[in-house]
Amino acid sequence: CAILSSHEIVRVRCDHLEDADLWRNCAWTKYWEKDTWIIPIHRPVVKHWVLCVLRFPSREMHLFDSLANNTEESWCSDVKV
Repeated sequence: CAILSSHEIVRVRCDHLEDADLWRNCAWTKYWEKDTWIIPIHRPVVKHWVLCVLRFPSREMHLFDSLANNTEESWCSDVKV
């Protein structure tokens, strides 16, 4: 599996990180060869972390949020990002 750093995600969204810089920071992981990606997601509005697990062979996305209220609105924005 690949464990992806949310640090790079924040840099892409907030600092407008260039593709070449992102590639230089992530290429060594060879994440594209992994069947499963584990991505921590920070939700700054509620100061809380959620965990996303992507399983490519089965085309599944699992989002784990201990504070979720079991409605689609609680995770829909995370999935879009």
